[in-house]
This record gives sequence, C-alpha cells and structure tokens, in this order.
Amino acid sequence: MERAEMEYKKSVDRYDRNFVRYVERLRAYENHEIVFPKLMRKYKEDLAAYQQQRKKDSLDHFQSEEVSDIFRINRIRRDSAYSIYREQVNLYNERKKEAYLKHVAYYDSLGIDVTDDFARNFVMSVSTMGWINVDKFYNVDNSEMMFVEIDKVEEGAKVQLLFKDINSAMSFRFGDQGKCFSPRFPKDESVELFSYKVVDGKIYATKEMVKSSKISGLNYRQVSLEELANMLDNA
Repeated sequence: MERAEMEYKKSVDRYDRNFVRYVERLRAYENHEIVFPKLMRKYKEDLAAYQQQRKKDSLDHFQSEEVSDIFRINRIRRDSAYSIYREQVNLYNERKKEAYLKHVAYYDSLGIDVTDDFARNFVMSVSTMGWINVDKFYNVDNSEMMFVEIDKVEEGAKVQLLFKDINSAMSFRFGDQGKCFSPRFPKDESVELFSYKVVDGKIYATKEMVKSSKISGLNYRQVSLEELANMLDNA
C-alpha cells in the first residue's frame, strides 16, 4: 500500500511539473503570437530601407564624377579600338578584292566554265558589304516595314537585298513553288535587289532598285566576272 501511494505521489508530482512547463510554453507561444508580427513588420521596414539606401548609394556611385570619367575614358578607348578594327577589316577586304579583280580579265579570257562554288566565293570576295540578320530592324514599327515577294525564282539562284546606306546585305528565303521572300525592312531604306545564278558554266545576274513589294520575276542577263564585280562595286 505504501509503495502504491509513493508511485501515485510521483505521478502527481510529474503531472504538476509538466503542467507548469505547459503553462510556461503556452504563455511563450501567446507572447510569440503578439511579438512575431511586430518583428516581421520591423524586418520588412528595415529591408525596404536597406534596399532603398543601396539603390541610392549605387546611383550616387555611378553618377559620381570619378566613375563618369572612367566610363568616358573606356568609351573613348572602345570607340578607338573599334575604329582601328574596322579600318583594318576594310583594308583587308579592299586588298582581297583587288587581288581577285586583278585576275578577273584573265579568268574571263580563258572562257572556262564557272561553278556554283566559284561564283559564290567570287561574290563574297569582291563585295565589301557586311551581312545583317533579320532582327536588324526589330525595333522599327510594323507600319513602317515592308518585304519583297518574288513569284518565280529558279532553283540555285542567290537573291539578296543590298542596303546602300548601311553597306549591308540580307538574303532572301525560298518558299513553295519557287516563290522567294525577303526579310522585313523599313520602307524608307534605299534598297537594291541583286541576284545571280550559274547555268551551264555561265553567270547570269540582275540588279534593280526595289520599287514594289511584289515582283513577278527577275530579268537575268549573262555577265562576265568583271561585269559581276562592277555590279557589286556600284551597290
């Protein structure tokens, strides 16, 4: 009996201690429910203030006279380096073109058949125009854009748009039934249509100003390599 009473008292004591701890934890939890939202609001306010100050410090830094001078100097260096690079590229292209043109009359005098590969390499070598992608005029409003559609182009022909003002070219893409489409470009651009093809070892070419968005066909004529070079030289 005494042993049972002792075990009972122990259980009561354990229960009392657990109850005290439960009450303490309940109070801590209730206090946390009150304090936590305040802490979260304070954290968000501090974070917003930090971000705002960081943005201000960053703007002040980049707008400072010292940093502006660094950017200006780097811009001058970049523009100068690019200018030198473009001069060297242009010089290389001119020398390559001169080397080809020196042999043009000789090639023509031989009367040998021209292959597609030779014609393509020749055009790329004598032309000083650069190539531009379809996203060149991405920022131009659609209402100011146009494209050229050619109803019939023979298989194997190369068709390009030549932009005189920016000294660049864009290639057409071929669709079904021999139709050919140019990329979109601004209506006010000065643009020429240039095309060439090789038939039975001879080169046929055409070049004309773009005056309409719809062209029924191209009027090719047989040309020598020298004439082909002049067509590209006068682009």
